[in-house]
Amino acid sequence: MSQNNTFEFVIFTPEGSVIKSSVESVSLTLEGGDIQCLPNHASLTGSVEFSPVILKMKEGSETYMVRNGIFLFDNKSNRASLLVLSSEKKSEMSLETVKEYHDFIVERLKKGDDLSDFQIKYLEGEKVAVEKQLEIVGSLE
Repeated sequence: MSQNNTFEFVIFTPEGSVIKSSVESVSLTLEGGDIQCLPNHASLTGSVEFSPVILKMKEGSETYMVRNGIFLFDNKSNRASLLVLSSEKKSEMSLETVKEYHDFIVERLKKGDDLSDFQIKYLEGEKVAVEKQLEIVGSLE
């Protein structure tokens, strides 16, 4: 039985599919730490707070920055999916827009009178993820 040297990988956001490609590996950070998935990896599910996602493909590599989601690898189908609230290509990111989003979250939390408990918890989680994103993006520039 021959082994595939690639697997299907897709990133989904609420807006739709960001990328769907055949890849040789995916590297990212899950709640338990850094992981690299190769073809025919054991099935797994993990949550992502904020992570660079490095895709190795025959044509080269691409990096996406993702926030708040779930990573799934299905060994039977040799497919991986990343379901996230936000995904941007690293090459298209701006440190300024990340800072603006962080400032918006902080301001909304300060004026929190009109926010529900759910909205407050969501924004607090976003704030933590965006602060991690600022650390990583800031160190890349």
